[in-house]
Amino acid sequence: VAILEGGELAFAHGFGTKGVDSVEAVTASTIFRIGSMGKLMTAIGVMSAVDEGRLDLDAPIRAAIPDLSLTTAESEGLTLRTLLSQQSGLRDYVELEASAADEALAEFSSGPGLAENVDFMNPPGLFWNYSNPNFYIAGRALEAQTGTPYREAIAERVFAPLHMDRSFLL
Repeated sequence: VAILEGGELAFAHGFGTKGVDSVEAVTASTIFRIGSMGKLMTAIGVMSAVDEGRLDLDAPIRAAIPDLSLTTAESEGLTLRTLLSQQSGLRDYVELEASAADEALAEFSSGPGLAENVDFMNPPGLFWNYSNPNFYIAGRALEAQTGTPYREAIAERVFAPLHMDRSFLL
């Protein structure tokens, strides 16, 4: 827990242990994985590029990622708006053992990783469903249209302006 007053840290304290089987206490400086908060970071990065005119929320996603490996008819309806609002119709898929290399997102989205593991449950825009691939694709669009690897784009567009100097991506 952290409390800021007038822009200054007034209170910070950690509670509990670092894991289910751990006895090591959480402190105010314990670093945790952000998990699905990465989706928020991706959305902020993408929206900053939309503000700059580098990305269009309603353009077909293929305009931003010409080599996207999804080639079904439904994929033509994908936009950043449907991706960021979890309305793409894409089935959920989590890449647990993914590479941390900067080129990994491009290789996944344009190679067999995406097309062989993710399919459409329904056409885009029909309903809301939680799907991690929405944000893999949105992050790739950010990379492709800014010419900056995802990790750097998030550091520059999200972490730096918010002074998140202890936040980083693996």
